Amino acid sequence: MTVLVVDDSEAVASIISRIAAQGGWHGIHAANVEEVPEILKATKVDLLMLDYVMPGKNGLELARELREAGWTKLNIILFSGMSELIDKEEAARLGITHILQKPLSIGELRCIMNEAKKLVE
Repeated sequence: MTVLVVDDSEAVASIISRIAAQGGWHGIHAANVEEVPEILKATKVDLLMLDYVMPGKNGLELARELREAGWTKLNIILFSGMSELIDKEEAARLGITHILQKPLSIGELRCIMNEAKKLVE
Protein backbone atom coordinates (compact mmCIF):
# COMPACT_ATOMS: atom_id res chain seq x y z
CA MET A 1 0.00 0.00 0.00
CA THR A 2 1.32 3.39 -0.97
CA VAL A 3 0.72 6.79 0.58
CA LEU A 4 1.70 9.90 -1.35
CA VAL A 5 2.50 12.82 0.96
CA VAL A 6 2.35 16.23 -0.71
CA ASP A 7 4.05 18.87 1.41
CA ASP A 8 6.64 21.51 0.65
CA SER A 9 8.29 20.67 3.98
CA GLU A 10 10.66 17.72 3.61
CA ALA A 11 10.69 17.27 7.39
CA VAL A 12 6.90 16.91 7.66
CA ALA A 13 6.77 14.53 4.70
CA SER A 14 9.57 12.44 6.17
CA ILE A 15 7.84 12.14 9.54
CA ILE A 16 4.53 11.12 7.94
CA SER A 17 6.35 8.60 5.73
CA ARG A 18 8.08 7.06 8.76
CA ILE A 19 4.78 6.77 10.63
CA ALA A 20 3.22 5.24 7.52
CA ALA A 21 6.05 2.70 7.24
CA GLN A 22 5.41 1.58 10.81
CA GLY A 23 1.86 0.75 9.72
CA GLY A 24 2.94 -1.22 6.66
CA TRP A 25 2.66 1.59 4.11
CA HIS A 26 5.19 2.62 1.51
CA GLY A 27 5.53 6.40 1.69
CA ILE A 28 6.48 8.61 -1.24
CA HIS A 29 6.78 12.38 -1.26
CA ALA A 30 5.96 15.18 -3.67
CA ALA A 31 7.39 18.57 -2.75
CA ASN A 32 4.95 20.46 -4.96
CA VAL A 33 1.49 20.07 -6.43
CA GLU A 34 2.73 20.01 -10.03
CA GLU A 35 4.35 16.59 -9.50
CA VAL A 36 1.18 14.88 -8.26
CA PRO A 37 -0.64 14.01 -11.52
CA GLU A 38 2.47 12.39 -12.99
CA ILE A 39 3.14 10.41 -9.82
CA LEU A 40 -0.47 9.19 -9.79
CA LYS A 41 -0.17 8.07 -13.42
CA ALA A 42 3.08 6.19 -12.74
CA THR A 43 2.36 4.73 -9.29
CA LYS A 44 -0.62 3.02 -7.69
CA VAL A 45 -1.37 5.35 -4.78
CA ASP A 46 -3.83 4.16 -2.14
CA LEU A 47 -3.87 7.27 0.03
CA LEU A 48 -3.09 10.90 -0.82
CA MET A 49 -2.18 13.22 2.04
CA LEU A 50 -2.19 16.87 1.00
CA ASP A 51 -0.93 19.86 2.89
CA TYR A 52 -3.49 22.61 2.46
CA VAL A 53 -1.03 25.51 2.21
CA MET A 54 1.26 24.92 -0.75
CA PRO A 55 2.96 27.20 -3.26
CA GLY A 56 0.99 27.53 -6.49
CA LYS A 57 -2.33 26.11 -5.37
CA ASN A 58 -3.75 24.83 -2.15
CA GLY A 59 -4.55 21.23 -1.34
CA LEU A 60 -8.28 21.73 -1.85
CA GLU A 61 -7.71 23.13 -5.34
CA LEU A 62 -5.48 20.17 -6.18
CA ALA A 63 -8.10 17.73 -4.84
CA ARG A 64 -10.76 19.38 -7.02
CA GLU A 65 -8.52 19.12 -10.11
CA LEU A 66 -7.79 15.46 -9.39
CA ARG A 67 -11.47 14.62 -8.98
CA GLU A 68 -12.31 16.45 -12.22
CA ALA A 69 -9.51 14.54 -13.97
CA GLY A 70 -11.10 11.23 -12.98
CA TRP A 71 -9.34 10.31 -9.73
CA THR A 72 -12.73 9.81 -8.07
CA LYS A 73 -11.91 6.80 -5.88
CA LEU A 74 -8.61 8.10 -4.47
CA ASN A 75 -8.73 8.45 -0.68
CA ILE A 76 -7.64 12.02 0.13
CA ILE A 77 -6.75 13.55 3.49
CA LEU A 78 -5.96 17.25 3.99
CA PHE A 79 -3.77 18.59 6.76
CA SER A 80 -2.79 22.11 7.72
CA GLY A 81 -1.56 24.36 10.46
CA MET A 82 -4.41 26.63 9.41
CA SER A 83 -7.24 24.14 8.99
CA GLU A 84 -9.77 26.86 9.89
CA LEU A 85 -9.16 28.27 6.38
CA ILE A 86 -10.36 25.09 4.69
CA ASP A 87 -13.87 25.11 3.22
CA LYS A 88 -15.18 22.00 4.99
CA GLU A 89 -18.30 21.77 2.82
CA GLU A 90 -16.22 21.82 -0.37
CA ALA A 91 -13.88 19.23 1.13
CA ALA A 92 -16.86 16.98 1.89
CA ARG A 93 -18.21 17.41 -1.66
CA LEU A 94 -14.82 16.33 -2.97
CA GLY A 95 -14.86 13.20 -0.82
CA ILE A 96 -12.01 14.24 1.45
CA THR A 97 -12.30 11.88 4.38
CA HIS A 98 -10.36 13.80 7.04
CA ILE A 99 -8.95 17.25 7.74
CA LEU A 100 -6.09 17.14 10.23
CA GLN A 101 -4.60 20.00 12.22
CA LYS A 102 -0.82 20.45 12.39
CA PRO A 103 1.03 19.57 14.44
CA LEU A 104 -0.25 16.13 13.57
CA SER A 105 -1.09 13.67 16.31
CA ILE A 106 0.79 10.43 15.70
CA GLY A 107 -2.02 8.39 17.23
CA GLU A 108 -4.68 10.10 15.11
CA LEU A 109 -2.57 9.70 11.99
CA ARG A 110 -2.09 5.98 12.64
CA CYS A 111 -5.81 5.52 13.26
CA ILE A 112 -6.76 7.31 10.03
CA MET A 113 -4.19 5.35 8.03
CA ASN A 114 -5.57 2.11 9.45
CA GLU A 115 -9.08 3.18 8.37
CA ALA A 116 -7.78 3.99 4.89
CA LYS A 117 -6.07 0.61 4.68
CA LYS A 118 -9.39 -1.15 5.37
CA LEU A 119 -11.00 0.74 2.47
CA VAL A 120 -8.33 -0.50 0.07
CA GLU A 121 -8.09 -4.11 1.19
